[in-house]
Amino acid sequence: NTLDDYEEGTFTPYFTFSPTDVTNESYSIQTGHYVKVGRIVFFRLEVQLSNKGTLSSGAGWCQIGGLPIQSSDYAAVSIGIYQHFNNVQPGIAHVGTSEQVYLAYDPSLSSNTSSYDVQHSGLTNNSRINIAGTYYASS
Repeated sequence: NTLDDYEEGTFTPYFTFSPTDVTNESYSIQTGHYVKVGRIVFFRLEVQLSNKGTLSSGAGWCQIGGLPIQSSDYAAVSIGIYQHFNNVQPGIAHVGTSEQVYLAYDPSLSSNTSSYDVQHSGLTNNSRINIAGTYYASS
């Protein structure tokens, strides 16, 4: 059998921050791979900073941009490894309705509180994360 809609390729993931982005960030690792079958997108990415850059103002909520295909809805994804974060343990990630992965953490696993978004201050100059997941493409 042949597939009518099959695509695979690579992409370049990068950290992005909202509402204010950073300047002068640089990377030692930026790899991304994906396979799209029909509307289902399978992906994995690894990104590591060599310099986290400068945030001019605000909190700088952390996301990873560069996914090659827009998501139709929110989808939870898995964090395989994270290293060198500053007093946060990113354990929660999801793809939003864009080409980005949003990163969050639970401030206390024994509490009933909501998760918090990872901020620019939670990264170091060599923060590294590996994420894999599946989501539905918007078209």
